[in-house]
Amino acid sequence: MSDYVAFCAEGNAAAGGPLQSIACVSLPAAMQPSFSFSLSSALSSGDTSQPSPAIRLVDATLAALGSGVRLDVLMWDEREPRNFLAPHDGTGLEAMSYHLLTAAMRTRPPASSWRIHYGRREGARWPTLADCTETTARSGPPERLLFVDFARTASHAIREAAEVDERDSLEAQLAGLFAALIVFSRASHARFEAWASAGTAADAWGAALGPSEVESFGLIAHLNAEAKRAKLGVSLSSTRGLRTLDGRRSLNFWWYEAIGR
Repeated sequence: MSDYVAFCAEGNAAAGGPLQSIACVSLPAAMQPSFSFSLSSALSSGDTSQPSPAIRLVDATLAALGSGVRLDVLMWDEREPRNFLAPHDGTGLEAMSYHLLTAAMRTRPPASSWRIHYGRREGARWPTLADCTETTARSGPPERLLFVDFARTASHAIREAAEVDERDSLEAQLAGLFAALIVFSRASHARFEAWASAGTAADAWGAALGPSEVESFGLIAHLNAEAKRAKLGVSLSSTRGLRTLDGRRSLNFWWYEAIGR
């Protein structure tokens, strides 16, 4: 049995745009049944004071942080070629998945074993990455052994890497939600600030926006307020997008920047 389990999902890659993202929800394997139940309970809640299922999902997640659950969200700019020049980097998705997963693994004890699940949906690009992670247990071309060097030095073992249908996995849905939020909070920050500063006129101003945009703005505002209340170290206004400056935090919004290139 694996010590830890991780669920990964992309943001809306099919929509295009230079900003791309992936997220990883990781937790001790023994905690997965209870965490999955808490997410399911949140979505089935009849609490009319929080009608948005996304808000209930966010609240259930924030309540679980610090008890073994962590959420790492990575955003990168595909217009920046320096991000993909290092050895083993591969393509954008593979390179950033490597960075995200190894960063998440480093927060756990050495010699841990892992099961990694990738959310499957239309437009997702996981098959190549799944092949890459599976090669950690066998030999193969260097460009397909992204995790080998890390696994050898840190003594982490990837026992399984497989796709899951996001419709059947609340953890993968959660990862996809946060992956989408980091990009939206950055790409639409000016519009979000205008909406937020409208105050009591926000509803009237929001009439010029699409319903999904207004809902996303409300979700970002709620997430930011709750993260501030819990002192999770998440910034929004000062960074013009969701960002965590201390990657050790259990909610880690990470803007990837190439170092020394």
